[in-house]
Formats: sequence, C-alpha cells, structure tokens
Amino acid sequence: MLQDIEDVEWILNPAFNPTFECLVNLDLSFDALVKTEHLKTIYTLANRHPKLKIVIDHCAKPNITENEFQLWADELAVFKPLTNVYIKVSGLTTEANADQQSSAHFQHYFDHVYQTFGASRMMWGSDWPVVNLKSNYSDWLTLSQTLVSDLSEQEKERFWCGTANEFYQLNR
Repeated sequence: MLQDIEDVEWILNPAFNPTFECLVNLDLSFDALVKTEHLKTIYTLANRHPKLKIVIDHCAKPNITENEFQLWADELAVFKPLTNVYIKVSGLTTEANADQQSSAHFQHYFDHVYQTFGASRMMWGSDWPVVNLKSNYSDWLTLSQTLVSDLSEQEKERFWCGTANEFYQLNR
C-alpha cells in the first residue's frame, strides 16, 4: 500500500532487495497499491527484479474526477514490454464522481489498459467493499461487462478469471 507513503521511491530502498528476492524464490507476487506518481518507481522495481511478479492494483488509480488521462496513460504505457507486470482493473469507480459512473467515463481508461497489457496480463477485481463508497458491486460488475463487451470470449475468460488464476497460482 504505497499510495499514501510520501516518499514515492521508498520501496526502492536497497535494504528491501532481499525481501523481493525472497518473494521470487517462494514464487509469490507483489500487489502494488499505487497512484500515477508511483508508476516510475514500480517500473524501476520491475526492472530491478525481472522475475518478481507484480500487479498494479486499481489501474494505478487514475484521477478520473479531474478527467486526467494523458500523464497516467504515458506513465502506464512503459509497462507494455515488462511481462512480469500485470494490472488489476478495479477501483475505478472510487476515482470518479457520482456523475461519472457510466462506461463513457471509463472506456478510454480501460482501452488504454488493454492496449498496454493485453488480456493475458489484465484481471478484474471487485474492490468490494470499497466500491460502495461511490458505486456498488452490482453496478461495477455491469459496468465491467460493458467495458469488455468487444473482447473475444477467450479474452473475457482471461479478464474475469484466467489471468488471476495464473498470476496468483490459484489452480495449484
């Protein structure tokens, strides 16, 4: 949960390297709860530990309330070639105002995530119970179904469960 740590590079402290190597050796992953300003740090971490599986939670919490897109999109795009980094599509409704809860407000964010990570490195997340701050589980699920409506059936399967099963090794 790096999102509220003032020093955005705190996690890059060399003293933490053994922790990340231990995660790799135990075949565990690292969930990064971050905001846009942390993405450069996560990129450095992912390159420093290329065998560490990392998932960026909540799409790095883009500031949808202020319709900020380009900085977030540029910072996220650098992860395209990093196959050890995945992304969780969740938490978007809490980053938007009550009047921004339609697919029209989220589609270009989703499309950019899809273009950057592809279905094989994207996974859905409910963000329950936090989703209830500005939306609810049922509405988020319906909204997510709309966002993925143009994906193939195989890509939808990856999005809804396949990627998470693989990433978190749930089928072991």
